[in-house]
Amino acid sequence: MRKMPVRFVSLAWVLMFALTMVIPPFQVAADDKREDPAKGQYLDAAAKKGEGGKYLDVVGERQYDLEADHHFITQGNIEDIAARIKAGLVGEKLENIEGNWTFQVEGAEGDEAIKIVPDRGGKARADFSILHGPLTTGKAFNIHVIFEGRVNGERQTVQETYELKVPGTKATYDFNGGKNTVTGHLKQAKKAHGNWVIGLYDQDGDEITDREFTDVDGLSQSANFKSLKPGEYQGEVIFEGTVDGKKLTVWDYVRFTVTKDGGYLISDGKDGDPDHGSR
Repeated sequence: MRKMPVRFVSLAWVLMFALTMVIPPFQVAADDKREDPAKGQYLDAAAKKGEGGKYLDVVGERQYDLEADHHFITQGNIEDIAARIKAGLVGEKLENIEGNWTFQVEGAEGDEAIKIVPDRGGKARADFSILHGPLTTGKAFNIHVIFEGRVNGERQTVQETYELKVPGTKATYDFNGGKNTVTGHLKQAKKAHGNWVIGLYDQDGDEITDREFTDVDGLSQSANFKSLKPGEYQGEVIFEGTVDGKKLTVWDYVRFTVTKDGGYLISDGKDGDPDHGSR
C-alpha cells in the first residue's frame, strides 16, 4: 500500500490541531434542538420573545452552579403584584463576568413569560406578574433560569429550574345548624402566620360586618354569621402575613344565598377574576 508523503501527514495534524482550537467549548449542533426543558437542555437566548424558545444541548464541563430565590412585591398602588426571582452564580474565581440571563415561566406564552436581562456582577433578577399573568395564585410554576456569557474570559452556560410556589386562598361557604360559615383556606402553603379578616357584604356591595383574627397560626380560618335575612350575600376572606417564610397578602370571595330554611352557594365562574389573588 502506498504511503502518504510526510508533508501531507504533517499538514493533516496541523489542520486537526487548528480545528480543536477554533471550536468553542460549548458547541451546539444546529439540528439538535428540542423543546423539553426537563432533560438538562438550555434555552436559546436568541429566540424571539413569546415564541417559546428552543432548548439546546450544551457540550462541556460545568464549572459553576446557580442559586435562585424569590419574594413578592407590590407594583404601583396595588395595581399589580409580582414574584421577583433572584439568581446568582456560585463557584470559585467569579471575576470578569459578562453575559445575559434568561428567566422563563414553563408552559406560559407571550412576552411576559420570558425575560432576558444583562448580568450584574454574576447576579440578575426578573419580575413576573401575578394579577395580570403569567402567574396566578394557588399554583406552583417551574422557572427556567439560564446564564449565558463569559467568566474570566471563558464561555459559560449554566441552567437551573427553580420551583416557584405562589400561595393563594380559597373562600368557601357552608350552612349548618342555623349558622352561615365562611372559611378561607390557604393553598400552596405548608405553614402560615398572620392576620385574617372575614367580611360580609350585601348584594349591593355594602359591608354588613366583619370578623378579625390576629396573630394566628394555621392554613385556614372560619367565621360564623347568624340571623341573616333572606337574600344574596358575599363573604370576603383576606389573609396578611407570612406563608412559608414569604410575606404576602392573599384574598378571595364567595357568594351565597340565604333562605328561610338555610343557604346555598352561588356559582359565579370567578376563576381568572383579578379580584381574586394576592397583594
